[in-house]
Amino acid sequence: MALKNRVAIATYEYDGDEIQLQANFAALERLSEATGVDAIVYIQSVQNLRDIVEVFYHLQFGTTHTRAEIHDCFFAEIVELEKAEVQKKLGEAIAVMLGAKKNEVLEKLSSGSDDKKK
Repeated sequence: MALKNRVAIATYEYDGDEIQLQANFAALERLSEATGVDAIVYIQSVQNLRDIVEVFYHLQFGTTHTRAEIHDCFFAEIVELEKAEVQKKLGEAIAVMLGAKKNEVLEKLSSGSDDKKK
């Protein structure tokens, strides 16, 4: 029997261009290997534009854009990133990609809860 795939694909759109993102196991492993940090923790702790580009680069789905292409297409207009609408779209794409259950995991990680020992 085939296993069901429950990994959602999020689409991030900016000024008519779009990229699909998926937090599948292989993509999360690539992100972890590239950053030296657990992928979920890295996504949660994104601090700057380079971090966002790194997440998009490793989690892109169905494309093979370079980091530079992702930056230049979606994030080069830095002033636009400060707008609430753009922040909301980024947040929604990440929430869809990770799914509700993984968002709960992120909240537990940020609060310092350690349910594994229970």
